[in-house]
Amino acid sequence: MPGKTKIRVAGRIKIKLVRSPICTPEKHKLVVKGLGLRKVNQVVERPDTAEFRGMVQKVPHLLAVVEEIAAGAAPAAEPAVAKPVSEAPPPPAGPAPAEAPAAEGEA
Repeated sequence: MPGKTKIRVAGRIKIKLVRSPICTPEKHKLVVKGLGLRKVNQVVERPDTAEFRGMVQKVPHLLAVVEEIAAGAAPAAEPAVAKPVSEAPPPPAGPAPAEAPAAEGEA
């Protein structure tokens, strides 16, 4: 078919919204919305194409490229570490609180 072109995806990138788009120009807000980001610290995965790279370059003060994933490579899964339920939280850092002096006349 002569009218169709194939899109070649070299890899994928993870993009994170690191600052709020509040008080930014409307064009910047539209770029963030176009990337699919709505909340601060949200991470989305997009194809590593010139279009998405250009969108990230338009608002570098709001976004960060967290990770670049090569084509065909599966992302490394982090090992899950289960925390025991019965484990007590660690003691607070700093000096231990001093005991109040006993009042006179008390045994």
